[in-house]
Amino acid sequence: MKKIKLILFYVLVFQVSYSQIMVGPSISYGVSYFNFKDLNTFTESYNEYIRQSDNYKEDMKKLRFAPVFHYGANLLLGPYHLDVDFGRSTTRRKVEFQYDEYRKFAFERNYINFYQGVGYWDEYSLFTAGLGINLVNTELQMSYVYADGFESFGEERVLNGVYNNLALKFSLGARGGIFIQEQLGVFLKVDYNFGFNDGLFPATALTDLSESTFGNGEVNNWIEMPKKYNPSDRTISEENSVKSNWGELSIKLSLVYFINLVE
Repeated sequence: MKKIKLILFYVLVFQVSYSQIMVGPSISYGVSYFNFKDLNTFTESYNEYIRQSDNYKEDMKKLRFAPVFHYGANLLLGPYHLDVDFGRSTTRRKVEFQYDEYRKFAFERNYINFYQGVGYWDEYSLFTAGLGINLVNTELQMSYVYADGFESFGEERVLNGVYNNLALKFSLGARGGIFIQEQLGVFLKVDYNFGFNDGLFPATALTDLSESTFGNGEVNNWIEMPKKYNPSDRTISEENSVKSNWGELSIKLSLVYFINLVE
């Protein structure tokens, strides 16, 4: 009798799950808040250094917020929710000096997010919570602009360069919202992304392999982004490099148009 009840239970779950299959594209926009300790350490040390220079005018601001844009696809299969996002985010800063010169700073990320959650949804609303895996390509551009408008990534300043990193990160997330029409949903996406310093997928340094670093086959600028800024130190140790270990809280508003595959 128990076996019969168990079989009936699995049949019911199977029928309920596969009688509710929805897929649809999505578009999302929002903001991310960063907890980037390595880059904050660099910013503090850089500000300490430039305050002693004759052409000092202002501090470099810490990276806190960045706009985020996503497009992707969703799958609802019974209580299971798969949300695959392709995203991009760019934040730009500049530090002004005397004599109409300034340093430019651009932090750009391109990424793929795979969110898997479980929860509840019906014709009116949806809520799921789950885990995510994110593949993030990061580019940190450092250049110096002179009074005549010339922007240099060259070797005359050791910080100049384009620092890159490809990292695997993880996330905790939730999705919730309402259906404003039968197939059109408005949802709030909340994710906290994080990495590890050690383990199977450790954080790695932001590295510059551009021509501005390797002039005439020789290393002229820093290869790794330094955690503590010191122009007289020409070699950056593993402990003193900026790594992809930041935390990021991302909040986005998303529109999803669903198609019911099972009528």
